[in-house]
Amino acid sequence: MTTIILLLGLIAVGLCGRSLHRSWESWRNADEVSRLAAADKLLLRSLSGGRYERVGMITLLALEGSAAEENQRTIAADAATLDASVPAALADLAATGSDRFAARVDALNAAVAAWAGIRSAVSEQMRKPLAARDKALSGRVGSEGTALLAAIEALAVALEERIQHLDPTLADLIAARTMAWNARNLAGTADVVISAALAQNRVVTAQEARDMVVFRARAEQAIGTVRTIAARHPEMPALQAAVARSDAYFGPAFTERRAGVVQALSDLALPRPQVVPWRKEIGAALDTITGTAEAAVTLLSGAADAHAGAARTDLAVNAAVAALALLLAGIGLAVAARVTGAIGRMTRAMDRLAGGDDAVAVPDLGRRDEIGAMARAVAVFKDNLVRNRALEDEAGLARTGAEAQRRAAMAEMAGAFEARIGRLVAALSQAAGRLEGSAGTMADAVQETGRQAAEVGATSRQSSATMQTVAAAAEEMSLTAREIGGQVTDSAGLVSGAVAEVRATDAIVQALEGGARTIGEVVALIQGIASQTNLLALNATIEAARAGEAGRGFAVVAAEVKELAGQTARATDEISGQVAQIREATRRTVAAVGGIGGSLDRVNTGSSAVAAAVEQQQATMQEVVRNLAQMAHGSGVVSESIARVQVCAGEAGSAAAEVAQAARSLSQDTADLRGEVDAFLAGLRAA
Repeated sequence: MTTIILLLGLIAVGLCGRSLHRSWESWRNADEVSRLAAADKLLLRSLSGGRYERVGMITLLALEGSAAEENQRTIAADAATLDASVPAALADLAATGSDRFAARVDALNAAVAAWAGIRSAVSEQMRKPLAARDKALSGRVGSEGTALLAAIEALAVALEERIQHLDPTLADLIAARTMAWNARNLAGTADVVISAALAQNRVVTAQEARDMVVFRARAEQAIGTVRTIAARHPEMPALQAAVARSDAYFGPAFTERRAGVVQALSDLALPRPQVVPWRKEIGAALDTITGTAEAAVTLLSGAADAHAGAARTDLAVNAAVAALALLLAGIGLAVAARVTGAIGRMTRAMDRLAGGDDAVAVPDLGRRDEIGAMARAVAVFKDNLVRNRALEDEAGLARTGAEAQRRAAMAEMAGAFEARIGRLVAALSQAAGRLEGSAGTMADAVQETGRQAAEVGATSRQSSATMQTVAAAAEEMSLTAREIGGQVTDSAGLVSGAVAEVRATDAIVQALEGGARTIGEVVALIQGIASQTNLLALNATIEAARAGEAGRGFAVVAAEVKELAGQTARATDEISGQVAQIREATRRTVAAVGGIGGSLDRVNTGSSAVAAAVEQQQATMQEVVRNLAQMAHGSGVVSESIARVQVCAGEAGSAAAEVAQAARSLSQDTADLRGEVDAFLAGLRAA
């Protein structure tokens, strides 16, 4: 018993330990994800501060006076954000105890150190007049700032890859954060050109104009991806609201305002805003895109914290269950030890009682449990043993007095017995005579019964053999019908599978036709946009021609836009032709698949009918086989019964002969019995 309880306890503890280990692994992973998400959130904040500080420094080197002082205050706030966020993020990474990101952390520390040198160089240059400043420092600020942002972004991407590996359910939030920051990065890169041109009071080049258009389009594509992710998750209203707020940058109002500023940068004669107010205005608009990325990473951090909390709770529950299992196993072992010890003592006492030792003491009589009840029952056995021995002693004394009484009673019984046995012996002699006559009559009847039973047995055996032959043939027909039914069922299954595949193919082809139709609509939309773009480029060329020398750069851009619109129109024409061919082929495929499906449906219906008929025929044949088998079995039973009748008839004949012989012997034995009874009574009276 102790071994069984120990084994069960070990199994329970093992299972609980396994669950506890899994819970601990889940909690450890969830806790790491929570810490990495917190670090990712801080790195996003440092990216925003670093971008603003980089652009601010480039602009600052082209300013002086009050404008430079105001710009320096803005840069100081951005630098404080960067300086606070990076160390905090690295501290969260260090708390995970992992050196997985050591290389990227070292690269980030090196970039931060290099950026500190850039800050010192900019501070030193700002103490000089504008004309005496190092013109190459702006390029160094841009390159070192880009390197710093790249190091931060590389570490953030590594963290998010690790988060997605540990918890794939957070993949959409990571994608939303990445695409939102890409949108912010691309939009900011496009607007760096505007800030630099305003700070340096110059016009933008044709290449810069093209870059602004490309970066703006890519930013809109990235924010569109975020908008799609938010639409897939209605349970994340915060992300949807943040995407809606980003319309402050991508919406028509700010788009028109920005287009006016870009137009002003094409001609120094046109009015343009001051760089510091413009940076505040563009910064507020860009902050809405940053807010979208921050909303995604905040949701990411919250989800990671929630998962960590759930894993922590699960770990605590499993730990409690494991402790309870250990406690129960210990209690079970203690109870088993207490019970088995008591049972061992009781067994030894019962062995001594079985050996006749009535002096043994029964243990555990005072216990209130089942062991105590058993001990009290054993005590009853002990008391009965003592009482039985006393009764045996009393019986020995009574036996001597009863012997004399027995002799007198036997003498009286002998007289009565002699009278009764005389009458019985006379009656027995008469019965023996009658028995001998009946035995002869019975022997004749038995002989006739044996002859008739032999004839019936032969007929029954022939009938049984015939029915067994018919049953075997019917069984073979049933097996053949079953095989046919199985083949028809397999064929019906294959046809059903083919019908299902044809229907699936039809659905795929219908989806393909729908996709082709959608592509056609998109191509038509692109053609419309290309036509409108071509018209706008033509208008821009006309306006540039009117502007003369001042509009020459704009005319170049308009010509390139017109060429791109023409290329787009030609490409969409080719796509339209291909889509039309795809749709025509799809329609023919749909018709063919429909015909195949109808034919397979008819084949399937016919196969099902054949299978049902074969199955019914098989059931009928099985019923015939069963009835024939029962008839053959019954005939066999009859044959066996007739055979037993023949045997019994033979035995009865022998018995009749023996009865006759016994009757003759009985008469002789009756005389012998009389002599023996007389001798018995003489001996009984003598006793």
